[in-house]
Amino acid sequence: MRLLPTSLALVLASGLALAADPPVLDTIDYDTLTRSGRFMVTGSNLDQAGQIHLDGTPAIVWPIPGTNAVAMVGYVPETIGYGPKTVTVTTAGGTSNGLPVTIVPRKPQGRQLWRFLMNNQLMIWRPTLGSDGTIYARSQAGDVTAISPGGARLWSLQLGADLTPQIDIGPDDTIYTADDTTVYAIAPDGTVQWTYTDPAPNQGVIAGPNVGPDGNIYVVTHTPGTGIFSLDPDGNLRWSGPDTLLYGPWGQIGQEIVFSDTQLHFCVDDIVESFDFDGNRVFQDVTVTQSFGNCPQVAVGPNGDSYVEEWGQLRSYDSDGNLQWKAFGVGGSYLRYPDVGTDGTIYAQRNVFNTLWAVHPDGSTKWTYNHPYTLLHPSVAPDDEQLVIGGAGVGLEEPRFFLAIDADGTPLWSVDLPLEQWDEFTAGFPTPQGRGRWAPDSSVVYTMASGPAWSGGHSYLYALQVEPIHELEHALAGSTGLPRLAGTGTLEAGSPTTLALTQALPGAKAWMVAGTSALGTPFEGGVLLPNPDVVMLRTVDPTGAVTLAFSWPGGVAPETNLYVQAWIEDPAGPTGWAASNALSLVTP
Repeated sequence: MRLLPTSLALVLASGLALAADPPVLDTIDYDTLTRSGRFMVTGSNLDQAGQIHLDGTPAIVWPIPGTNAVAMVGYVPETIGYGPKTVTVTTAGGTSNGLPVTIVPRKPQGRQLWRFLMNNQLMIWRPTLGSDGTIYARSQAGDVTAISPGGARLWSLQLGADLTPQIDIGPDDTIYTADDTTVYAIAPDGTVQWTYTDPAPNQGVIAGPNVGPDGNIYVVTHTPGTGIFSLDPDGNLRWSGPDTLLYGPWGQIGQEIVFSDTQLHFCVDDIVESFDFDGNRVFQDVTVTQSFGNCPQVAVGPNGDSYVEEWGQLRSYDSDGNLQWKAFGVGGSYLRYPDVGTDGTIYAQRNVFNTLWAVHPDGSTKWTYNHPYTLLHPSVAPDDEQLVIGGAGVGLEEPRFFLAIDADGTPLWSVDLPLEQWDEFTAGFPTPQGRGRWAPDSSVVYTMASGPAWSGGHSYLYALQVEPIHELEHALAGSTGLPRLAGTGTLEAGSPTTLALTQALPGAKAWMVAGTSALGTPFEGGVLLPNPDVVMLRTVDPTGAVTLAFSWPGGVAPETNLYVQAWIEDPAGPTGWAASNALSLVTP
């Protein structure tokens, strides 16, 4: 074997050392994180192909697009233990110094069950839900993320950055989204099933992809692309629209294609379109919006009528495209995305006096609600009992919130968004974005908010509790598996209320722990969620159950929180204890 000359060997060794200096960490943006929490470390000599560790446990590294040697993003794995950890980064050059962080359990804050930090500054399109309750969300950066109903990150898929595409789901739980001109079909485990690329070169998808009631996928691309086309669930082209389509919107940021039982509707480049599911145009009309460059989002009612803005007015079309009525005066305002309840009531926000309007299907006003701050994007619950709408002040430090209003126009509750520290110098409130997505039983609504453009990639998905009783996580297995605590009742004064523990060890002692705040601390191998203000001892019956039935007391203030959890003496538990999931109770 021939050896390299000493001088050449030294030069190569020196070059390799320069190319792989060890990383150095300067800061981490959060000193306390939950499982599935997103964090960013900054420093020098970092490498997007490197690995972040927390006390040796690999974090989920989410590469920052482009070359970036001064920052890395990671997510805390769900498998990590709680308590103090040291964050390090390992690259080809070695392992960095460490930064301290503490991992704590997820816990609710009032109606906010959890908050998930996406890996991008903007998230404007609502997530979609799987049949098992899994939430699938997409940010502007192209991140497609699956999140459990309890707030745990299940997987992420990184596509190209794109502001416009929707994310939607089919009846078999296949997820659909797009990247530039390519439609992706993604299995519930995060694997790509197929892709379809518009063969006509264009600037990308501008409406959809969305899944129709027939299970097929509908997409609209920018001119000179195909325009509107439909794919079957296997990714085969079913049809494409007329050659006369000329969709070249200025500033279009995409929109949701919406459906009646027999038609699809969208608006692009100030053109309102409706097609049947075989690709035949039903009607076309021209509209003008005061939002300049962004065509108004269409909404569809249960009878097949469609609704869209025209210069501050709300127009109604029947299923044949005949104009039925116009609501509101001409000009002076513009509408944000309307929504329609199952009873046909149309909800639209107009920017004059920050007014939310409820409109009957015949165009007459049902009620109005005025608010001192701007209201953003109403979303009505499937059961029609209430809607949730975002709100924001003008200045960065003015309040941002989500507000619930009942079907008669009466405010019910609100959730103020917390102040976020985006860097060591600036803080502010994120702004609500887009319409929320409701759970089918109307018990939870998933809503979005984003930080300002300079915030370094901060957009948030929130799970908000709507029903008075909601089951949380944190069960700890014992002899009979995971004990379950469930509750029923309206929590109105004097109403019957039941707390039922099942799947516990028969004959064991069970401690029912309740508190008006969430402690959320590691305890006996699990998590004690309630602050133990009240502790009651019961004995598990031979069927493994404990039932507490009582009348809800009077005099409890609205929006009072109560958290309840059962702890059971059980030798099969990690330290001789098993625990149920927790319950979150919120009085109306």
